[in-house]
Amino acid sequence: MNARLGFATRAAFTLLLAWLVLYPIVIVVYDAAAGDALAAFVSRPGEWRVLWASVWISVVSVVLAAAIGVPLAFCSSGSTSRAGRRSARSSRCRPCCRPSLA
Repeated sequence: MNARLGFATRAAFTLLLAWLVLYPIVIVVYDAAAGDALAAFVSRPGEWRVLWASVWISVVSVVLAAAIGVPLAFCSSGSTSRAGRRSARSSRCRPCCRPSLA
């Protein structure tokens, strides 16, 4: 009986996730597949501004994350003793200790 209840719970959770995640994606893809959707997107200048802003923010965030993360990973690697390794390790643990701001 216990294994059967576990299967039913997993199946219900899977169906809930499919409904909450996959269903909206299917609706958006279906609406985007309409013949006039691409023409409507291309014809509005506001859509291009929003697309450019989204791409710009994504590129800048990736560059900044790499600029911060790569030196931090290099400093905290355990292969040799480097200056700043201890402070890098402590700053790496800080996000786990405080709530997210976003």
